[in-house]
Amino acid sequence: MNVQIDYDSLAGASQEWRDLGELMDDTADRLSSATPGVFAPSVRGAAAAFLSAWQGFARDSAGVANGLADALELNVDDQRAVDDVVRDGFDFLLGPAG
Repeated sequence: MNVQIDYDSLAGASQEWRDLGELMDDTADRLSSATPGVFAPSVRGAAAAFLSAWQGFARDSAGVANGLADALELNVDDQRAVDDVVRDGFDFLLGPAG
Protein backbone atom coordinates (compact mmCIF):
# COMPACT_ATOMS: atom_id res chain seq x y z
CA MET A 1 0.00 0.00 0.00
CA ASN A 2 1.33 3.39 -0.95
CA VAL A 3 -0.06 6.49 0.74
CA GLN A 4 1.09 9.85 -0.53
CA ILE A 5 0.26 13.00 1.35
CA ASP A 6 0.51 16.41 -0.22
CA TYR A 7 1.84 18.41 2.71
CA ASP A 8 1.47 21.72 0.91
CA SER A 9 -2.24 21.10 0.36
CA LEU A 10 -2.76 20.22 4.02
CA ALA A 11 -0.75 23.24 5.13
CA GLY A 12 -2.80 25.45 2.79
CA ALA A 13 -6.04 24.03 4.16
CA SER A 14 -4.82 24.64 7.68
CA GLN A 15 -4.06 28.27 6.85
CA GLU A 16 -7.51 28.69 5.31
CA TRP A 17 -9.11 27.40 8.53
CA ARG A 18 -6.86 29.74 10.54
CA ASP A 19 -7.93 32.68 8.31
CA LEU A 20 -11.57 31.75 8.82
CA GLY A 21 -11.02 31.69 12.58
CA GLU A 22 -9.58 35.20 12.43
CA LEU A 23 -12.52 36.36 10.32
CA MET A 24 -14.97 34.96 12.84
CA ASP A 25 -13.09 36.62 15.72
CA ASP A 26 -13.25 39.93 13.83
CA THR A 27 -16.97 39.38 13.26
CA ALA A 28 -17.52 38.75 16.96
CA ASP A 29 -15.62 41.94 17.79
CA ARG A 30 -17.78 43.94 15.39
CA LEU A 31 -20.95 42.45 16.83
CA SER A 32 -19.80 43.28 20.36
CA SER A 33 -19.25 46.91 19.38
CA ALA A 34 -22.69 47.20 17.77
CA THR A 35 -25.20 48.92 19.97
CA PRO A 36 -28.88 48.07 20.19
CA GLY A 37 -29.50 51.69 21.20
CA VAL A 38 -30.03 52.67 17.58
CA PHE A 39 -33.17 50.55 17.49
CA ALA A 40 -36.58 51.63 18.65
CA PRO A 41 -37.15 51.07 22.37
CA SER A 42 -39.71 48.37 21.64
CA VAL A 43 -37.11 46.15 19.92
CA ARG A 44 -33.93 47.01 21.81
CA GLY A 45 -34.18 43.93 24.00
CA ALA A 46 -34.54 41.66 21.00
CA ALA A 47 -31.71 43.45 19.20
CA ALA A 48 -29.42 43.05 22.23
CA ALA A 49 -30.27 39.34 22.45
CA PHE A 50 -29.65 38.92 18.73
CA LEU A 51 -26.26 40.65 18.88
CA SER A 52 -25.21 38.71 21.95
CA ALA A 53 -26.23 35.36 20.48
CA TRP A 54 -24.48 35.96 17.18
CA GLN A 55 -21.38 37.22 18.94
CA GLY A 56 -21.29 33.91 20.80
CA PHE A 57 -21.85 31.92 17.61
CA ALA A 58 -18.99 33.78 15.93
CA ARG A 59 -16.63 33.14 18.87
CA ASP A 60 -17.61 29.46 18.91
CA SER A 61 -17.05 29.22 15.16
CA ALA A 62 -13.63 30.82 15.54
CA GLY A 63 -12.74 28.20 18.12
CA VAL A 64 -13.85 25.37 15.85
CA ALA A 65 -11.95 26.78 12.87
CA ASN A 66 -8.78 27.24 14.91
CA GLY A 67 -9.15 23.74 16.33
CA LEU A 68 -9.36 22.30 12.82
CA ALA A 69 -6.29 24.32 11.76
CA ASP A 70 -4.38 22.99 14.78
CA ALA A 71 -5.43 19.41 14.01
CA LEU A 72 -4.31 19.67 10.39
CA GLU A 73 -0.97 21.15 11.42
CA LEU A 74 -0.43 18.35 13.96
CA ASN A 75 -1.33 15.78 11.34
CA VAL A 76 1.23 17.19 8.92
CA ASP A 77 3.87 17.21 11.65
CA ASP A 78 3.08 13.60 12.58
CA GLN A 79 3.09 12.40 8.97
CA ARG A 80 6.41 14.10 8.31
CA ALA A 81 7.89 12.51 11.44
CA VAL A 82 6.73 9.08 10.28
CA ASP A 83 8.16 9.69 6.82
CA ASP A 84 11.48 10.72 8.36
CA VAL A 85 11.65 7.56 10.49
CA VAL A 86 10.83 5.35 7.52
CA ARG A 87 13.35 7.10 5.29
CA ASP A 88 16.06 6.89 7.95
CA GLY A 89 15.29 3.19 8.44
CA PHE A 90 15.69 2.47 4.74
CA ASP A 91 18.87 4.54 4.59
CA PHE A 92 20.27 2.46 7.45
CA LEU A 93 19.33 -0.83 5.78
CA LEU A 94 20.70 0.19 2.38
CA GLY A 95 23.93 1.62 3.70
CA PRO A 96 25.80 4.66 2.45
CA ALA A 97 25.17 5.87 -1.06
CA GLY A 98 27.83 5.51 -3.58
